[in-house]
Amino acid sequence: MSAEKILAVDDEKDFCDFMVAHLQRRGYTVENAYNGADALQCIQTRGPYAVLVTDLNMPQMDGVELLRRGRQHDPQMETIVISANDLIEKAIAAMREYGAYDYLLKPLVNNNELSMAVGRAMEYRRLRMEREALQAQMLADAERLQILIANTGDAILATDDEGKINIANPAAIQLIGQGDLIGADAGSALPRPLATLVANWKSAGGQRAAVVEVPWGPNSVQMVSLTPLPPGKNSKNGGWVMVLRDVTHLKRLDEYKVRLLAEAANRIQVPLAQALTNTVELNQMADAARSEQFTKTVYSLGRSLNQIRKWMDELILIARVEAGIGVHSEMLNVPSLVQEWAQAAIKKQNKDKSLGLNITIEGGVPPIYADRDLMQRLLQQLLDQITAATKPEPGRAVRISVRHQEGQVWIDVTLEGFPIRRTDPLRRLTRPAPGALAAGSMAPDLSLAITIAHGMGGQVWVRDQELGGSAIVICFPSMKR
Repeated sequence: MSAEKILAVDDEKDFCDFMVAHLQRRGYTVENAYNGADALQCIQTRGPYAVLVTDLNMPQMDGVELLRRGRQHDPQMETIVISANDLIEKAIAAMREYGAYDYLLKPLVNNNELSMAVGRAMEYRRLRMEREALQAQMLADAERLQILIANTGDAILATDDEGKINIANPAAIQLIGQGDLIGADAGSALPRPLATLVANWKSAGGQRAAVVEVPWGPNSVQMVSLTPLPPGKNSKNGGWVMVLRDVTHLKRLDEYKVRLLAEAANRIQVPLAQALTNTVELNQMADAARSEQFTKTVYSLGRSLNQIRKWMDELILIARVEAGIGVHSEMLNVPSLVQEWAQAAIKKQNKDKSLGLNITIEGGVPPIYADRDLMQRLLQQLLDQITAATKPEPGRAVRISVRHQEGQVWIDVTLEGFPIRRTDPLRRLTRPAPGALAAGSMAPDLSLAITIAHGMGGQVWVRDQELGGSAIVICFPSMKR
């Protein structure tokens, strides 16, 4: 039998007993009362009842009054009223005014009318209570989220599909210094560093979560997490959520660690160079008795030592760029710089019989302010990243394009099928996809490229390509002509 109870009420004892017997045969738990006062007493002391089935026309307390007072005590109780033909209007009024679920006419045309009406009422009550519970849970979750957003130390901003700011917690308002952010257009309301960041992110596709360091004032750095939101039903473009965290102290700690590593690398440069020299001399020794395995071991040792030397050089360069040492920025013509670098890179690529290069340069690209040597090193790092993560195939070529868009000079380095996982945030793109390299090999990463780009005011992005693969993209603020 059903665990939920039904209360059947009618001043006609025979009809009331009939309702009880019929519903019990259908598996319901049923109690009865022969007048409105007793029924109300049952509701107040023996409830709750899932469904109240009551006659309308009863002495002392009629069915409408019982319905009204019973629902006041238990708003979740559903009610079915039973009336004679001449009381149909009263039954309908009870449904409209006091929320009765259904009404039946006495005498019943079919006994099953009663059990079917009760079944529908119980199912409706169950669904309504589930909906109310879900709504209450959603409201509680929303309230907890609002409390969390309001009291977190991180600045949080979000926009709708139209680019209007719809969330700005107190930390964001304090950081930006503007109190009327809600409803404002993000492109015009955000400070220039954040507006430029969002514009660059959208230009790079706006489909990936991004984590970017943004200078904030003369002595501060904000770590900005930018995440796309799915679009609504009638929109093609979704909004975004931005979280800003002050990482100045972490940045200084990183700089201190890099400086210590650079100092350590400097200290071992001389003995490492001597080890490389000794390895070369050992390999050149004329010894007819040495085995083929000996030659392979010496060659492998030399290659490993050379890779360590290269890593130390990059580490020292990262430290210097981070500290601004040896960076000589000037006005650079990017198209000329890329073509000059490409000529040397093509010669090296042809010598190594690896990937080719295709260069595309749009007209009217303005100059940027950057270090020439570092820019060439940056381009080589991007090319090394791709060639290390892919196998050379006949006819394949890396495409490098230079263009100008929204005050930024963009350099795209693209290869179809270049393996970058969609789940990787941009800042973590520092290693090739698993399985792309032979076991034991050491791949160049994007850490140096990201450091060089950031050191000259640029940003590193990844754009998904329509035909597959990904493009590593860098952008720099252009100089006005």
